[in-house]
Amino acid sequence: MSTTEPRESILAEQGPTMPTPLVDGPEKAATRFEPSASQVGLAFASEEELDEAIDWLWSVPELRELPRIHVGQNTMVVPAGAVELFRQKGYHFTLCTVLSAGDLPPEEVNRIRREG
Repeated sequence: MSTTEPRESILAEQGPTMPTPLVDGPEKAATRFEPSASQVGLAFASEEELDEAIDWLWSVPELRELPRIHVGQNTMVVPAGAVELFRQKGYHFTLCTVLSAGDLPPEEVNRIRREG
């Protein structure tokens, strides 16, 4: 599984989906994402749907290297520009904001580390 370097993150529900740049197709998608690109969480309705999305990423050679982190609770963190790929494929998910540990007060970071 190809992932970006693990980071502590918290996901907060964002509400309605936000617009994202249109991607020409999976064959061009993987080359468009840079490590510093903004990231979003995709919270899938079930573990089965998350597993299906992961299988899809592995089945398309151009998407195998798509930066992603699986953070539990049926959620995957991906570059914001990849959202449209998942929508076009028909997956149902809720967009979540990704916060880094640096965005949180130290006591909240410690609580997350303790409680998981």
